[in-house]
Amino acid sequence: MRRVAVVLFLCAASPAAAETGQGHRAVVLLDAAALPDANKLVADFQKRWKRALKPTKSDKTDLLTFDLEDGEVSIELRRRAVPDDEFRNVAHFSWQWPEAESVQHHAQLNIKVLAPKVDATDNLLRLTRVVASVIATSPVKAVYWGNARMLIEPQRFLRKSAGIGRNKPPVEMWINGTLTALLDDTKVARTFGMPSADVPELLVMQGEMPDEMALLLVYLTAAYFVKHPQATRNGRLQVAKKVVISVETITSPWDASEPMLRITPKL
Repeated sequence: MRRVAVVLFLCAASPAAAETGQGHRAVVLLDAAALPDANKLVADFQKRWKRALKPTKSDKTDLLTFDLEDGEVSIELRRRAVPDDEFRNVAHFSWQWPEAESVQHHAQLNIKVLAPKVDATDNLLRLTRVVASVIATSPVKAVYWGNARMLIEPQRFLRKSAGIGRNKPPVEMWINGTLTALLDDTKVARTFGMPSADVPELLVMQGEMPDEMALLLVYLTAAYFVKHPQATRNGRLQVAKKVVISVETITSPWDASEPMLRITPKL
């Protein structure tokens, strides 16, 4: 696991930028520009998730739309690759898939789920289910989870999505934990992607912890807050058996407009 320099890279114009609240989206990368087969997608979704996905009429050639329980799904074909600078930056942060840098693609599917009556975690679960069924029915080269700034290998996405639920959120696909350092060389681990679950990003004080332990604490803490978004933002929490942390809301060291939760392990 490499320690990376954290730079401010804003992908507001990117179709992969995930939203919070009522809507979330992700992108899958394709070699050839083609929409999924709607019938195969519906059949896989119903078989895989035991849930209904109903096609609705779209007046656009490169757009599929569906009803999903009390929400909506759109899948838009974009006949172009992700811009080179953006792709290189995201591949750089995709430490869980080193081969991501060599992925070749020429088109994208922009997948968006809107569900106004559910919370962020429920909608992330819905998006994950749709993306998994797209992978299962289309020749996908990579999943681009924009708010987490990472590319995910498609078969790994399918494996990690199996059995997901509110008590088993796939945080390693929604949240990217990276090792970095502050300006004074203090070793920390930080997240990308927590705001998509309506929680501020995490800043974990690594101290003398090995890198692997620091990342484990990142994902344990991320999973706790995803499952309990109303948990205290200041004070002590037990996020797992024998794992106690202190939480403090701070201003991001990299962006004065961004709040973060500083996490300090209590050993």
